[in-house]
Amino acid sequence: MVPPDYLTRCPNAGKFVANLKFTPSLESEVMQSITTEKKEPNVAAREWLKRNPGVLAEWLAGVKTFDGKDALPAMNAYLAGQ
Repeated sequence: MVPPDYLTRCPNAGKFVANLKFTPSLESEVMQSITTEKKEPNVAAREWLKRNPGVLAEWLAGVKTFDGKDALPAMNAYLAGQ
C-alpha cells in the first residue's frame, strides 16, 4: 500500500514495489528461520536472499541505485559482504 501518487512521484521505488511479490512459501521459509531457529529477522532475510538469487533478480529488475546504476549488482555486492 502506497499513497495514490507515490508511483508517479517516485518511479524507481514504484518499480521495486511493483516487482516485489511474496508467496506463502517464501514467507514461511523466512519466518521459520526466525521462529524456529531464533534468527534475527534481518539475518534470516539476508540468508534467504543469498539462497534465492532468482527472486532477488526479479524484485530488482529495472530498479536503480541512488547514483543511477543497476540495483542488482549493488545488492549482490552487499550480500557478499555479509
